[in-house]
Amino acid sequence: MKAKVIKAFKDKENDKKRYAANKEFEANEARVKELQRLGYLGEVVEEKQPEGDPRLAGNVEETKNAVEGLDQETLNALLAEEMENKNRKGVTEYIEELLAAFDEPPEGE
Repeated sequence: MKAKVIKAFKDKENDKKRYAANKEFEANEARVKELQRLGYLGEVVEEKQPEGDPRLAGNVEETKNAVEGLDQETLNALLAEEMENKNRKGVTEYIEELLAAFDEPPEGE
């Protein structure tokens, strides 16, 4: 849990590490609440959740594994999101290859 430091202090539970005002302090919930009660910490800082589809959050190889076997509509949406945000060549090319496979006629036709 993170909270904003409103009054500088040395943390007795962390080798007397000094925390300056206007910085963030991170510890377990009980420690944060204790320091809030003592007037050293202010409001809890909300942790940012990664934006976008979690299948695109990994590295290139992880993302390739995550998108394999998805339907065409989902792949199109993921491709658009990838191109708008990270635009990784390896990911976009792989999704484009998967989409191209939908356009190929089935074997034997």
